[in-house]
Amino acid sequence: MLLPLIWLGSFCFSLLFACIVRFYYKKQNRPFTLAHLVAFLGLFVTIIFGFLLTPLFSAQLTTALKKTEWPSVDGEIIASSVVGERAFRPDIRYEYYVKNKKYSGSSSLNVPGFGGRMNRLDAAEKLTKSHPVESFIAVYYNPDNPLESTLVPQPGYSHFIKLGTSTILFNAGLIIIFLWITQGKRKSQPHERI
Repeated sequence: MLLPLIWLGSFCFSLLFACIVRFYYKKQNRPFTLAHLVAFLGLFVTIIFGFLLTPLFSAQLTTALKKTEWPSVDGEIIASSVVGERAFRPDIRYEYYVKNKKYSGSSSLNVPGFGGRMNRLDAAEKLTKSHPVESFIAVYYNPDNPLESTLVPQPGYSHFIKLGTSTILFNAGLIIIFLWITQGKRKSQPHERI
């Protein structure tokens, strides 16, 4: 359900962008120039990147969404600290048991890497304080491979941002080229007088 909404939203944004660009070119009423060629090549590169990256990011989001179905066990936090020099993030290390076998993992709790430096530091410190050493936490693990685990089974912000951006690039490029081509055809056709 989420992916079609992302595609629809990015398509609407792309259509709006294409209309704005088309309106601009119509107002300019200029012949084809080197700038047009550079714009066309830029659009082509945009389409290629969008075309190649959208399936990749879609697969990453699908994999992240599958983690919501993983079973969980109680795990114990063995280390909790703030790491990074500029992009501060929490580093939560934990141990858990599946079928009497001990596993360990680490997580940054899907903290987004954007925002001001001090905001990131403050968020990371709050998360490490709320996850002290020797406390228990729910650990979600892959039933097919218990070595793979996470503390946050939901996809992070980055999954949606990457997929949305690549989809917008692809759709915007296609729509702009389509409008550009159809605009040229309309100008070349003679007008009929009634």
